Amino acid sequence: MRRRDRDNDVGRAIAGLRGPRTQAKLAEAINMDPGPWSLWETGARRPTERSLVRILTALGCSRLEFEETVWTLRRERLAEEEGPPSSPPPPPAPVTARGTQAGDELRAALHAHLSTLLTPVVDMLLFLVNSRSAGPASALEARNDG
Repeated sequence: MRRRDRDNDVGRAIAGLRGPRTQAKLAEAINMDPGPWSLWETGARRPTERSLVRILTALGCSRLEFEETVWTLRRERLAEEEGPPSSPPPPPAPVTARGTQAGDELRAALHAHLSTLLTPVVDMLLFLVNSRSAGPASALEARNDG
C-alpha cells in the first residue's frame, strides 16, 4: 500500500468524523492553527501522534473509533480498486464489545499458533509440579509412563 493512500484514508476519516463542523472551529477549540487541518484531510500531510491526539480531542472521538473509521474507509477504497466481486460478499460478522469482528481470521490464527506453542510449556510446568510433590524418582517414572 502506498503511503499516499494510507494518508488519504486517515484524512478521509478525519473529514468524516468532523461532519458539518468547520475545520477552523475545531482547530480553534484545541488552540491549533487551522492551516494544517486542510492538509491532513486531503492526505497531503499525515498528522503527528501528538497532533492526532489533539485532533481526536476536538472531534470528540476515541482512538478506537478513529482507527475503525480508517479501516472501514481503507476496505472500501480497496474494494473499489479491485472492481466488482465475482460473487456476493459474505455478510459482515457481528461486532463484539471490543469492536472487532467475531469471525476475525487473524485472531483465530494467532490463538491456534499460541496454543501450539504453549502446550509444551504447560506439559513442562505440570511435570515440574508433579516432580516437586512426588519426589524426583516418581516424577521421572510418571513422565516415562505418559
